[in-house]
Amino acid sequence: MRKFSWLIVTAVVLLVFTAAHGAGGFLLGAAIVGVPYLIGCVLHPRTIHRPCRGTGYHRSPWYVWGTRRCRGCVGGIQVRHGARAVGLPHVREEHRTRTRAIAKRRQDRTWR
Repeated sequence: MRKFSWLIVTAVVLLVFTAAHGAGGFLLGAAIVGVPYLIGCVLHPRTIHRPCRGTGYHRSPWYVWGTRRCRGCVGGIQVRHGARAVGLPHVREEHRTRTRAIAKRRQDRTWR
């Protein structure tokens, strides 16, 4: 399921449960949508970096043979937002390590 579809389904579930049962329905709807998301973040903590499509490189729009390293990731994979907050400790540490590596490359101006 795509991210946008997931957001629409979440909004519809919350709206329907809130309309049917009020504040308690909102909490029930949030639990129905939130628990599978949290389980998914623990079981599948990484995702492909969309701007570089998981390659770790960007292609030039004019010269298709020209590439450069991706500025926003290390190797094309990134940790999901939910896994950064509620994931396992080694996944959170991986995110911190990658964030530090990206910041260091930008500071040293070696990210291009």
